[in-house]
Amino acid sequence: MAWGQNSYGELGDGTTTNRSTPVQMGGLTGVVAIAAGFGHMVALKGDGSVWAWGDNRYGELGDGTYVSATSPVLAVNETVTGVLDLDVTVPNRIPLSAIPKIIVETRKLGGLVSLTLGSNMYFGAIDLGVLAAGTFSASGPYKVYVAAIISSEITGVPAGIYLLDTNRNWSYYSGGSLREYVSNVTLDQTQHYFVSILDGMNLTGLIGTQILVGYGTDDQEMLAAQRYREIYVVQRERTY
Repeated sequence: MAWGQNSYGELGDGTTTNRSTPVQMGGLTGVVAIAAGFGHMVALKGDGSVWAWGDNRYGELGDGTYVSATSPVLAVNETVTGVLDLDVTVPNRIPLSAIPKIIVETRKLGGLVSLTLGSNMYFGAIDLGVLAAGTFSASGPYKVYVAAIISSEITGVPAGIYLLDTNRNWSYYSGGSLREYVSNVTLDQTQHYFVSILDGMNLTGLIGTQILVGYGTDDQEMLAAQRYREIYVVQRERTY
């Protein structure tokens, strides 16, 4: 149960509505330990899995992104190959719907005036014990896609979807096949590929912009498999 300020979704009830009386946190059972941060919460389940929700602009949730969550999400393990498991002797009981289709490790440097952003993407089967028998990756060769979604509330830039291409240029998407960032990806020894997205870019006029990455044999295969993920939302720095 939780109550109080909920500006970042830290109550875990799927909303950002403040609550003056206790509400049930949705969708998480078997919790054996819990901790609260400034604007986020972390819970440990009896199967060893770690869940978090709330503000994530500094990576507090450990899910590999900088996107806040109003409901519990899984923390990623230290090798960025699957979810964090603090008790490997107990089988994980994680709903398939809760397992991300793509595991990423987003890295950012600097603030809104000069932001550098990249994402390390894992292409292998997600390591979850018995659940690893199912595959969450395409069969290759892979194409990587990077998109930015700009809302109509942002002035000075036409609203819509922008795609990052091989030459590191952003272009407006007006329909048809999605232009890839790179084709025929070569992975490193850990089955990861690092995509460089922003390099010292001024984002002060783009508050609310969402950045997503994904991969697949082509754009339609990626979309059908939902093998894409929102990794960053342009937000103002948090004030204390």
